[in-house]
Amino acid sequence: MVDLDTYLKHHPDALPRHEERRDNANEKLFERRPFPSTSTKIPGFSLNPADIFQTYPQPSGKKISDSQAMITTPYVYGFAFMRKIWGEFSVDDVEDIDWDQSCFEKLALQSDIKDILQRLVHLHEDSRRGFEDIVSRKGVGRAILLHGPPGSGKTLTAETIAERVQKPLYCVTSGELGTDVTKAEKNLEQIFELAQTWKAVLLIDEADVFLAKRTGMEMERNAFVSIFLRKLEYYQGIMILTTNRHEDFDEAFESRIHLAIHYDIPDTQQRIIIWRNLLNKFQNQYFDDEMIRRLAERYETNGRAINNLFSTALALVGSGAAVKEEDIERLYNMQWAKRRTLPT
Repeated sequence: MVDLDTYLKHHPDALPRHEERRDNANEKLFERRPFPSTSTKIPGFSLNPADIFQTYPQPSGKKISDSQAMITTPYVYGFAFMRKIWGEFSVDDVEDIDWDQSCFEKLALQSDIKDILQRLVHLHEDSRRGFEDIVSRKGVGRAILLHGPPGSGKTLTAETIAERVQKPLYCVTSGELGTDVTKAEKNLEQIFELAQTWKAVLLIDEADVFLAKRTGMEMERNAFVSIFLRKLEYYQGIMILTTNRHEDFDEAFESRIHLAIHYDIPDTQQRIIIWRNLLNKFQNQYFDDEMIRRLAERYETNGRAINNLFSTALALVGSGAAVKEEDIERLYNMQWAKRRTLPT
C-alpha cells in the first residue's frame, strides 16, 4: 500500500529538519531525510517534491519530462501487507492491483452464503452513512465470524471476498500483537487505524485468544479479551475472524458478531469444485469429469489437503509432465493408507 501521509504519521522522524548555523544566520543546514515535508521548500525549486506524491495524477502512459524527473524520487513510501513492515519501494516495482473477481465465484461454498457475504461487505459503505448505534461511532463496522475445522476454506473465503470487492486484505494473527496487554492494545489500535484508513478487509486469523471465555484465574488474558471487545464495538470497517474453537467463545462476543458461518469438511460436490479449480491452473493437466468425480468421492478431505496432495504429485512426476490418477493414488497410499480420510 503506497501511502505517504500515513507513512509520515507513523514515522515522524522521516520529516526533514533545518537548523540555523551559528556562523551564518542566513544559511540553512538541512538534515538529510528521505524526503521533505509539505511545509519545507528547497531553495532553487519552485515545486515541493512532497507535493508530487500527494497530487500526482493517475497514470496516463505519458513519460515525464527531464525537468520533472529531476525533482522526483525513484522511490515511494508505503506498507508491505505480507511482511507487515513500512519501507520504500522502487517506482519500477509498483503497479496497479490486478483484482481477480472471478475467484469468489469459484469458491466452493453454498451460493446463498456467498450472496449474503457479498451483500454485507458491499453495503457496508451505505450502512456507514445510514446507520449508527445510539452512541456515536458504535455499530458502524461489520464483524463476520468464520468457524470450523482447519483447511475448510475460512481464510480462503476472506481472501476471495477482498478480491471480489476490490479492497486490500490486512491479515493478522494473535501472535503478532504480543503477550503484554499494554503493547497488545497499542498494536491493536494501530492495526485498526490502518485498516480503516485504507478501507481494507481486516482478517484476524486464528482468533481463539480473542474469543475464548474469560475466567477468574487468568487476569491478564481477561484484560486482553476485554480490550478487544471494546475495540471491536467501535471498529468502523469490515472485520473477518476465523477460529477452530467456536464452542469456547466468550458470550459477550455473540452480540458483537453480525454474521457467523460454520464450515464443515467439503462434501463430494464441493470437492469436485476444488479439484476442478485446482486443475484449471495447469494447462498441461487434464482430468475428465469422471476422473474428477472419482477423486472427490475417494478422498474425503479438505481443500488444503487436496491442494497438498496434488502439488506433491506434480513435483514427483517432474516439470512439464502430466499427473495421472494413479500418481495421486500411489501418493495417497504411501502417506495415508491406514486412514479412511486425509488429516483435517
